[in-house]
Amino acid sequence: MTKTISFSTVGLKFHKDQNVNIDDYISSLIGKTVILQHDTDNIDSHAIAVTLDGKIIGYVRRNDIDENNIYGYIMGCYHHSHVAKFVAASSMYKSIITEVNFSDITPMTEKEEPIEFYWGIDAFKPEPIEEWRELKRVMNSMLTLLHLKACNVSNMRPLIDIFKNLAVLGYSREFYDDRQELYRMLGDCADKDVAKMQIEVASISTTICDNGNRIKSYRNICHEIEKIIKHNLESGSVNIFRKDVEIMINKMPKDFRVNMNYEMTFHNFLYYKKLPRNILLNYLYVIVLNGMINKDQSNHDSIRNYIVGPYKDEWMAHIRDSIDGNNITIIGCTMRAYVNCGVLSYAPYRQMVNTFGNIGNDDSYHKGFNKYEDKNLKAYYDYMCNIIESRKKNHMLLKK
Repeated sequence: MTKTISFSTVGLKFHKDQNVNIDDYISSLIGKTVILQHDTDNIDSHAIAVTLDGKIIGYVRRNDIDENNIYGYIMGCYHHSHVAKFVAASSMYKSIITEVNFSDITPMTEKEEPIEFYWGIDAFKPEPIEEWRELKRVMNSMLTLLHLKACNVSNMRPLIDIFKNLAVLGYSREFYDDRQELYRMLGDCADKDVAKMQIEVASISTTICDNGNRIKSYRNICHEIEKIIKHNLESGSVNIFRKDVEIMINKMPKDFRVNMNYEMTFHNFLYYKKLPRNILLNYLYVIVLNGMINKDQSNHDSIRNYIVGPYKDEWMAHIRDSIDGNNITIIGCTMRAYVNCGVLSYAPYRQMVNTFGNIGNDDSYHKGFNKYEDKNLKAYYDYMCNIIESRKKNHMLLKK
């Protein structure tokens, strides 16, 4: 039986390396045969990479994976890979319509680890941040107007603009499903001016999938939750103790307990889990509570105390900028450069976590800190040393 599936290949970043226009790049790919492969290194366990000449040039759009069970088919293929073909440029996305034939392939059925839906926080009921409330109100308004065919440019434009600004904060399953429904309903809208807004909704995917944007949004969510918790604590309405938080963490499914210590990837982990809104809130509140308790107990033990000489505020800002967005091994290498250049007397892992939060596991940190040459990081180490020495000279000039 013929089983041909059409889908969008998205995330086309390879063209940037070739310094060509994205539209020209897409046109040059039409008709080429590519290989679909399960990307086992991706934070999204269902990610299917689209490769050409051994290079990843894009990914199967997650919505297509879910709707057509492409993940299941690929996992049923030899080496979890299969051939596909680029057939046309997408009219909505900066992407390529791709076709794959899964004839005679039996899709693998996967039994996912169940999420603990009745797990919760005993001390108080978590409440959503205001941005989530607003995002829900805006989404409900747009879908209602479209459903009742009461939409026009005047009443949809302000809602779309708000939605575009807040969409990157939407981690829940409900938001993901609503975003796909909004896209479909806009495409079906009889009002052509409103229908054009589908392009804007499609472009939001690029913003949401950008790692830097997602890190910022995750930190913003956690910051807002921390403010809510502090308000409740200061009002005396709740009391939270370390043992309470430890009990909550122990109730988490194992993969959450393992991943929660790595902020640089946990935002991706949560995004792709697509948890129901109320369960997502529980997990985020526990993570923030855990961070608050650890921070309160170790404020006196900061990496700042290891800075040699003056300009502590300036060096703290430099260090924060240097490690922001990097993986834990690179962070270890970076801190070794600060130590060897005389800015820090030492850079213990525990104090790094106390100061900057869950940066990653200590073993990988120490590999970067102590074995950066073995990890082929010598060039990066030298690069950081040059930057640090340059900043030291600037500080000396300011002192004069």
